[in-house]
Amino acid sequence: MEKLNFVQEIPKNIENISHENILDFFSAPTLMSLDFGKQKWLVVSILLHGNETVGLEVLRNIKSIIKSRPVTKNLAILIGNTGACSQGLRQLPGQMDFNRVWSEKGELGFAKDFISWVEDKDIFATIDCHNNTGKNPLYSCVTTTDYSTLYLGSLFSRNLVYFEKPKDVFSRRFGLQAPSVTLECGRSGNPLGLKKCVEFIHDIFHIEELSLSDPSHQNIKIYHTVVRVKVPSDLNVGFGSGEFDIVFPENIDEYNFTPLTAGEVLAKTNLNKIPLILLNDQDEVVTDQYLKLNGNHICFKKDVVPSMFTKCIDIMKSDSFGYLMEDYHL
Repeated sequence: MEKLNFVQEIPKNIENISHENILDFFSAPTLMSLDFGKQKWLVVSILLHGNETVGLEVLRNIKSIIKSRPVTKNLAILIGNTGACSQGLRQLPGQMDFNRVWSEKGELGFAKDFISWVEDKDIFATIDCHNNTGKNPLYSCVTTTDYSTLYLGSLFSRNLVYFEKPKDVFSRRFGLQAPSVTLECGRSGNPLGLKKCVEFIHDIFHIEELSLSDPSHQNIKIYHTVVRVKVPSDLNVGFGSGEFDIVFPENIDEYNFTPLTAGEVLAKTNLNKIPLILLNDQDEVVTDQYLKLNGNHICFKKDVVPSMFTKCIDIMKSDSFGYLMEDYHL
C-alpha cells in the first residue's frame, strides 16, 4: 500500500481541484497539516473512497473554512485514495478499501504513517466525510454513545446511526481518541450534502467546545446497526422483474430509513432458499432470525429500519447490500 505524503500548506488554485486533475495536486494519499500554533487539532478525512465527491468540495472550500472567523485550533486533512479519485472509482482494481485499513492490530502504508502522526496530537474531534450509493437522508454515524460524540453528530443531522461493525473503519479507530463522526452526505453530487458538509466542518473548526450534557432531551433519532446484509458474489441480481436468482423492488434504495414491519417483502427469488447472508456484530449468520421464505418471496420476520440499501451491484457484492437497524435508546 502507498506511503503517506505530507504537506503543510494549502496548494495554490485548490478551488479548481477536480477528479480529473487531482493528481496534479496530490499524487498519493496526503496529510495536509495546517498548524496555526494552537493546542488542539481538528482532523478531517476525505476521499477514502475515490468516487465520493464530497471530499473534493471540502478541498475547494478549504480557504473559506479557515478564514471566515478567528482560528481556534489546527486543521489536519487526510486526503485518501487520489489514484482511484482520478479515475472516478471507489478503489483501484486489486486495491484494499481505504476505509477498511484502520484495524488496531496493525495498519499498512499510509494508514500506519497517519496514525504515527496522530499519536502525540491533542485531537479535538475527527470527521470522516462520505457519500453513499443509495437514497439516504443526510445522517451521522458514531461508534460510541458518549455525550460529546452524540452532540457532535447531532450538529450535522438529527438522524444518528450507532454501529459496532465494521471495526476497521476510520471513525471507529479514532473514536478511541476523541469524539469522532462519519458524515453520510447522500449521493455524490448531492448539492445539499456538499453544502452541509462544508458548513459543518467550518462550524466545528471554529467551535470552542463540544457539549457534555445529556442529549436525550434533544430532537435527535438514534438507530443502532444490528445486521449487515451480504450478497454472494455469484448471485444473479435484478430489480423490478426478470429471471434472476434474486429480484429486489425497483425502488429498493427508497426503503432506507423507512420503518418496515414483520411480513413485508424484501425481494423475490427463484431459488428454494434465501440467498442473502445476514451477519450480526459478532459475524454470526443470523439470516433466519430476520428473514423467512414465503413461497418465492423473502419477507422480514421482525420490524427493522434499513440503511444504505444500494442498487449498485458491484458495491453490494464487494462490500454490502446495506444494513438493518433498530431504535437505540440511551
